[in-house]
Amino acid sequence: MAFNNCSNGLVSTANSPLSFVNTDPGPGLVSFNPADGEDHVAISSAITATFSRDIDAASVSSYSYILADSLYNPISGAYSFPDPRTVVFTPTLPLDYLTEYNVLITPDLKDTGGSRFASDKLWYFTTQSSGTTPDPTFDPAPGPYEGPLAVTLNCAELHATIMYTTDGTDPSPLNGTQYTGPFTVSDNNESSIRAMAFSPGATDSLIVQADYTIQANMPQIDPPPGIFSMNFLATLSSPTPGSSIRYAIDGGAYSPYLAPFMISTGSTVTAVASHPDMADSPLLTAIYLINTGQVAPPVFTPAPGTYTSAVAVALSSTTPGALIRYTTDGSDPFIGGTTGTVVNITDSTILTAYAYDPTAFLADSIPSTGVYTIAPTILSIEPDKGPNYAPIDVTIRGTRFKTGATVQLTRMAFTPINATSVTIVNSTTITCTLDITGKGKGKWNVTVTNPDSGSTLKKEFRIY
Repeated sequence: MAFNNCSNGLVSTANSPLSFVNTDPGPGLVSFNPADGEDHVAISSAITATFSRDIDAASVSSYSYILADSLYNPISGAYSFPDPRTVVFTPTLPLDYLTEYNVLITPDLKDTGGSRFASDKLWYFTTQSSGTTPDPTFDPAPGPYEGPLAVTLNCAELHATIMYTTDGTDPSPLNGTQYTGPFTVSDNNESSIRAMAFSPGATDSLIVQADYTIQANMPQIDPPPGIFSMNFLATLSSPTPGSSIRYAIDGGAYSPYLAPFMISTGSTVTAVASHPDMADSPLLTAIYLINTGQVAPPVFTPAPGTYTSAVAVALSSTTPGALIRYTTDGSDPFIGGTTGTVVNITDSTILTAYAYDPTAFLADSIPSTGVYTIAPTILSIEPDKGPNYAPIDVTIRGTRFKTGATVQLTRMAFTPINATSVTIVNSTTITCTLDITGKGKGKWNVTVTNPDSGSTLKKEFRIY
């Protein structure tokens, strides 16, 4: 039995069990007009596509061969076939000027053998201007600006040439400077710009004018406005070379700025910069408040010291409403502190804190610093006694033992016995050797001291 012309392209015969997949790619697109990305296309243009095979005219429709605007709204029109392999779409109405259009051919288009177009093909083109070159536009818009100012000219007609002048004359294809990119207006001598655009086959645009007022840059003041706890000198400067500065304090008469001046009370400083070729700068206004009051420094409760277990330290200030910022590694809390009133200390810690007024009316406090040492604990010594005629190896168990810890036997009126071969097995176990040869018999204290000076003792070892 034979199966021929199957839609899936599979063929089988009684004499051959083999089958094959039809890899026919379908009709190809040989050329199209307008070209992809082409601009300045006439509004009366038809869309022409030429294929590698004869096309089934019945498959050509608004589903397989589509012209659409930039929002992908289909354009109405008619299809014609100058030859079996060429399809022409003619819009019902002329296209719009200076508009982008899209052309899409889909696999719904077939050749006369029934093979589909391989995959979607999309391209676009842009129509010509209306016959009059669009007027140039300015960016930024005309107005006052602190100089110097970069000005950009644009024209909606991509093929247009823009000419501009800054001397008050009218630009033309023969007069002015051809625009090639943003240019700088640095003062008011060239701040009135006139521009026009022209393009082949179109009427020249109108001459448009943009008037810019170039101002000197606003003066800068150091330190910036804010609240201060003492008198200080204020310095004025101008980013505009060749400018001079005038300033006033609290609405008084303006004076030339010659040197830094003192701010000793709450004051409002105003300043303006002037340049012979520019308009005056925008007005600088800086408000300062001088307040010699200061927040009381933080108090730590319980006080810094050595503790045998974790401790919760409360932070407080006698200044009502004050907040506290602290660090636990000895670093500057003014830079990277954490705001809070309770610090849980579980290991030896350098606690540093300052208090501040959230309204910023009072100056920040001086910092407070305290060292909290969390000592190790000794829970047991194994063995806890030994004869005084030979060294003895012992194991000490407890908590918070640190690398570098030392072990001693101590007893009043006797020289301490320093352990040797001290090994910190982990934070809860130490092994070491005690040389008790010839040492006084009786009870001795076992003392473990961490490198951070935290130490503990236990009256647990007896020499006999």
